[in-house]
Amino acid sequence: MPNFLALLASLSWGVSDYVGGAVTKRAAAPVVVLWSQSVGFFVAVAGALVIGGRLDWASALWGAAAGVAGAIALVSLYQGLATGRMAVVAPVSSLVGASLPIVAGLATGERPAASTLAGIAVAVPAIWMVSGTDDGAGRAGIGFAIAAGVGFGIFFIFLAQTPDEVGLWPLVPARVASISTMAAVIGFRRTGVGVDRKLYPLIGVAGSGDMLANMLFLAAVQTGLLSVVAVLSSLYPAVTVVIARFFGEAVSRSQWIGVVLAVVAVGLIAV
Repeated sequence: MPNFLALLASLSWGVSDYVGGAVTKRAAAPVVVLWSQSVGFFVAVAGALVIGGRLDWASALWGAAAGVAGAIALVSLYQGLATGRMAVVAPVSSLVGASLPIVAGLATGERPAASTLAGIAVAVPAIWMVSGTDDGAGRAGIGFAIAAGVGFGIFFIFLAQTPDEVGLWPLVPARVASISTMAAVIGFRRTGVGVDRKLYPLIGVAGSGDMLANMLFLAAVQTGLLSVVAVLSSLYPAVTVVIARFFGEAVSRSQWIGVVLAVVAVGLIAV
């Protein structure tokens, strides 16, 4: 079940990241994150009430710290998606974001099965291949992608510190912290928070999709291995690449090979 939830999280992140990147082409990244995270707050509260559990101070602090890292990661990702090619920026951020939890999980004593380790070994180059182009071009936004990946990796690790009895409640202080962080950034930059009303539905999709993915990831990591759940959750670039191709963005042969390898990796990990 944890692996299945992680794959669903990957699907939800792939959709929400594509939509968020598209919106950021028409509005400032911190503003998009502020409003999308606000939508996510209400989704988090609703989900926590339905699932139940009781939040303790330690889990609240882990959640808040994860929220700050996640907010910075999203701003970096959306800015990268807006300035670079989606089929390049999303996979690079995913590769970096998956690598940190793998190291953390193995360092803290996690010992996945041999087939799972083989799947992880296939998944890492798969994510990288999805980020490549046949001619080596299209690397704009890589700096933002790396920053986003570091933030996501920290987000994964921090959320994994919360026990399963707290349910989804750590995501509530996570959203409070991320909203506060974005409000501080916008205030420091002295920019407005208004956006075109036509963007509201898309912001709603990005915010609710991101929170749904967070909920699925947290439920998965509370009962599964961080090193495995993080890798499966980080396969969302395959979704982003397919969507980008559907809307006319060029996708190279190596990227399609990466998508196939990602499917193989999932099969190995699921054995």
